Amino acid sequence: MSLSNAGNMKMPNYSMSNLGVRSVKSSVWLIFTVFFGLLPMVLVWVDVSLINKNFPFEEFVINGSFMFFATAVVASVTVDYILSEKFSNNWNWNFFEILTPKNWSVFEIFTLFLFPLLILIACVILFYIPYYRSNMIKIELLKTIEFYILLTTLIYSFVVKFFAFK
Repeated sequence: MSLSNAGNMKMPNYSMSNLGVRSVKSSVWLIFTVFFGLLPMVLVWVDVSLINKNFPFEEFVINGSFMFFATAVVASVTVDYILSEKFSNNWNWNFFEILTPKNWSVFEIFTLFLFPLLILIACVILFYIPYYRSNMIKIELLKTIEFYILLTTLIYSFVVKFFAFK
């Protein structure tokens, strides 16, 4: 970039009011995503409560429902970020340009490649263990790992949405 073009560069708006707006938008997005994503589990809980049975939380953990939710959230956030104006200005809608990270920032490499890949691998492994290694299941450990995957996914989603929103 030449010095003559330096005045044309658009700097991101990080004013306090903009940070507040981004935080609110990201929080609202996260609340609705969690609400609608986990609504089936809430409906099962209501149904089970009405017939006076115990809620089968362990079944949700073992059958991988939370891992499908985490995978869906990461996938949607990743695609949203790729299609966002902030990222899509760096390429000309050429699919192969997306796959060549020559102009990607460290944040984009982590956001679009590393984190989704790590979550996908962790979810596949956690989904595999209960079905093929049922004698090895330690339900408390499985709950803890799934909780941290969900928590990390939600933090990741908030951060990526924070940077994607204007």
